[in-house]
Amino acid sequence: MKEGTALEIRDGSVFTNGTLVAAGQVLTWRCSTGSSRGEAEHRVELTKFVENTLTYVVDEQALLFESPAIPRYARSSGAALPHRGARPGAEADLAAIRSYINAVRPC
Repeated sequence: MKEGTALEIRDGSVFTNGTLVAAGQVLTWRCSTGSSRGEAEHRVELTKFVENTLTYVVDEQALLFESPAIPRYARSSGAALPHRGARPGAEADLAAIRSYINAVRPC
């Protein structure tokens, strides 16, 4: 599908302009509140999620509480690209997004 294509989803089938383009199985997720096992598993997973989130807050608190440094930029042909200096692999990073840059022209 091209980006922006209008789709219709009915009973696990995907249509565009009335033509079936994909089919699958509709899945639902349910948290069983009546089951003590389900509640215990939910509590364990939620605890893991919260602990993981707090770990990131502690490890990256400078991003939350300090003003970030504005990255340096290089100018070439009138385009400004933020970068982290002459680090190894920078050329490969740019090559990987070349098609995006050429299509969207963000600069």
